[in-house]
Amino acid sequence: MVHDGSLDELLPRWHFREHHRRTTNVPPSALLAAVEQLTWADVRVLHVLMRIRSAGRLSLARRHRILDDMVAIGFVVLDRSRDELVLAALRRPWARRGRGCSPSG
Repeated sequence: MVHDGSLDELLPRWHFREHHRRTTNVPPSALLAAVEQLTWADVRVLHVLMRIRSAGRLSLARRHRILDDMVAIGFVVLDRSRDELVLAALRRPWARRGRGCSPSG
């Protein structure tokens, strides 16, 4: 499911808020294209942390793209535009299957 609205339409109210900012000369579309190609080998610290958190239950092959693995464990792409990518999961992705529910129902 891909929603064609903005993040503010998807989540008009939230429980927690984070704001991150980095200045770059690269256009947002190029940054998102790079994020979509990112593998576990590219972000070694995240790879180690996810393996610890999942207690080895997740198969995080270093050559796999991170976003592909996130979708495989239950995350859903809610929005994808030229300058925004929104993923969500209503579950504990490191838990056994069946513990949680999908955003679509």
